[in-house]
Amino acid sequence: MPSTRFRRRPPPEGSSPDAAKVAMTRDDFDQIREVVHDSFGISLSTAKFPLVRARLQGILRERRIESASEYIDQFLAKPSAEAMSELADAITTNHTYFWRENAHFTDLLERVIPEWMRKRAETRAVKPSLRIWCAAASTGQEPYTLAALVRLGLGSAFDRWDTGVLATDISARALDVARRGVYSSAEVQPLPERVRRALFDQRGSDFDVRQDIRSDVLYRRLNLLGEWKFRQNFEVIFARNVMIYFNEETRMHVARALAKDLRPGGTLYVGLSESLGPNPPGLKAVAPAIYRRTDEVLP
Repeated sequence: MPSTRFRRRPPPEGSSPDAAKVAMTRDDFDQIREVVHDSFGISLSTAKFPLVRARLQGILRERRIESASEYIDQFLAKPSAEAMSELADAITTNHTYFWRENAHFTDLLERVIPEWMRKRAETRAVKPSLRIWCAAASTGQEPYTLAALVRLGLGSAFDRWDTGVLATDISARALDVARRGVYSSAEVQPLPERVRRALFDQRGSDFDVRQDIRSDVLYRRLNLLGEWKFRQNFEVIFARNVMIYFNEETRMHVARALAKDLRPGGTLYVGLSESLGPNPPGLKAVAPAIYRRTDEVLP
């Protein structure tokens, strides 16, 4: 529950109901900014005022709320899971595309997967594992691509491996799009041909994610600032282009939490514009925006 203390106040004096529907003061913005940071870890600069105001309009109209002040008061009085999800959908940006920052996909296919295959061959594991967590799944382009690359990388050995992609995001709206798994020809164009063939069945101008790929991906809503517990650790975690929303303290908190869910020797990918420093807790930088899990025990 947000820790912010709200100050109840009336709508601006002399404003009409129609005007109040789109009104948001700087004080409103500051309080919303506190909620967003406390609840989701997202830091909104003052420059985001117009963006937040524009994105809240849909919520205000749908809920028939006459002012941002009234919305804030209701949000505090009844901070339901639905309201939290609605706010997350309004605030977050789900801009992504296939084959984004493709050096990471190449690294996964050409270095990481073969590396795990060699390790498992040496240990002679009966059912070796290669599990991936996509921690900022957005509208599905990344997790579906990861599932296809695992199949391509393991090749004929795929059925002998314990594989799967856990795809999480804070935005329920984005996850709904991801689960549909239907993309346009323009959206899939950046993909290499063999990845595109492994990923899709074409239906007219639409590209539907193949059933075998769908079955490899599990979608769940998850707040990276919250608490979670998985039964097993992952060999690979993709958490790209999400750290940019966090301040330094939150980035380190999330990085530590992600590292705890990586197997020793596992790989964490973050966005190319993001940095966790050379040696964040439990991790060691091995390439731009690529970190390897060390043997360090994290409390």
